[in-house]
Amino acid sequence: MVIEDEEALRECLSQYLMRTGYVVHEASPRTAGAFLESDQTIDMLITDILMPFINGVALARAFLDKFPGILIVFISGYGQEIMEKYPDAPPAVFLHKPFLLTQLGQLVNMMLTLRPICHTRLGPHQPQLVIMPTASANRCGTPAEETDRYLLDKLDDNGQRNFEVHVLACSACAERLRVYSCFVEQLKALFRPGGN
Repeated sequence: MVIEDEEALRECLSQYLMRTGYVVHEASPRTAGAFLESDQTIDMLITDILMPFINGVALARAFLDKFPGILIVFISGYGQEIMEKYPDAPPAVFLHKPFLLTQLGQLVNMMLTLRPICHTRLGPHQPQLVIMPTASANRCGTPAEETDRYLLDKLDDNGQRNFEVHVLACSACAERLRVYSCFVEQLKALFRPGGN
């Protein structure tokens, strides 16, 4: 589910995710409430924070009440400091605008792949918000998706060996692997079973 007050951006995000193979519902902040009344199942909510009519945190809490296992991604042109205004925000990943569509695709893929551990309530000593790493230029041309596939065990044995050999020789890919490994560990910690 994509909720964004800027129609062009909302359509762009939705179209990209649909082309990637996901079923996507989209809504403005005014029409989002209709999905709370429907029988549709929502697995992930991607919502802007500051919007007219209602803010993204209030929407996220309403969607979480209706769909307890929903994964939440907050997007905003403001830095993650904006979240300090919302101490009651549910556990979520923060993605700073502007971002690449491929970066959003990576995030959605990671979260849904990790979903088996990302469906429980927040524990007592876990982070409330995880920041998606910003896209950085890679000087070698290896796609970022290859790092994702490696981290999520989606490469066959040969692909895994080739990637590991490459990373040993490429400092740019080694750094990206380090950053994304930390991000995956934070995602796991954010929704680790236990707690209230």
